[in-house]
Formats: sequence, C-alpha cells, structure tokens
Amino acid sequence: MNNGMVCQRAQNILEEMIRQFARAGIPIPLGQIDSQLYFSRSSTRMGSCRKERGVYRISLSVHILEDEETVRNTIAHELVHTCRGCMNHGVSFQRIGRQVEGKLGIPVRGKASREESERSGIKDAYIKKARYRISCRSCGAVLYRQKKSALVMNPGRYRCGKCGGGLSVEAL
Repeated sequence: MNNGMVCQRAQNILEEMIRQFARAGIPIPLGQIDSQLYFSRSSTRMGSCRKERGVYRISLSVHILEDEETVRNTIAHELVHTCRGCMNHGVSFQRIGRQVEGKLGIPVRGKASREESERSGIKDAYIKKARYRISCRSCGAVLYRQKKSALVMNPGRYRCGKCGGGLSVEAL
C-alpha cells in the first residue's frame, strides 16, 4: 500500500474507534477530540495525545502504519488518554484501559509490548541511550542500563528477578 492509502486507513480506524468507544459507554469526551489524525516521524513513541485549546489531538508515528493491529492498539491507548484523569498512566488510565479491553477486546497498556515495539521498529528512548545490556543466562530476561552501576560492574553478585538465574553484562 502507498503512504496515502495507509494514512487514510489509520484515519478510518480512528473514526471507527471513536464510534466504538461511544457505543460501548467508554467516557471519551465526544466533540473534544480532533477527528483529524496527525502523523510524526518519531522513532521512540508510537503515538501521542495532546490537549490544545480544549481539543485532544492524536498523532501516530509513521513507523507503525504498516501494522494495522499496532495502529488499532495505539489509537485505543491514545483515546483512553482523552478520558477524565487519564493523561498519565495512573489508576484512572488503567481502569478505563480494562474497560476497553473487556468491552472491545483491545488491550490498552501503559507501554507497548516488546513484540509491538519490535514489529514497528520503535525503540524505547531509554534503550536507545543504554550503554549496557544485562541478560539472564537462564530465562533470557533483559535489562538495560546507561551507567556503570554496581550491577554492571559485578553481575555475579546479583540474580535475575524473574527466575533467580545468573546474569551477564554486554557493553553496547
């Protein structure tokens, strides 16, 4: 698909999801959401929601547009931000996110899953800045660190929080 068609498909998903949220009784502020979807070239976030002059503007990174499931999940996440008290990922955001998942079957998390990030090519800004990768030798869990901490200097003194396995450090 060409860029124009992909952008139009994302626009259609936004309009469809606003209607779905309203039908499901999810308390989005109808009339205060800009129906125009905006696009950014961000490589560290999939989407954003900003309130400007009383209107919520939703934007998506062009890097996620090829994966319709990620577009749908990201738009749902940003629509939850339009609900009262949900501009952060606190208790209200989580409560409304559970409603969306229960009523519409769309998972809404505070942060994209690792699989979505990898599929879209979006990297967490923290990972981009990381200088060290700490891996569990047993279960493969991965942590990132920017500074030469005690964990980075002496990984043998620490254990994996998930399985208790040994850790190894790799400089990036």
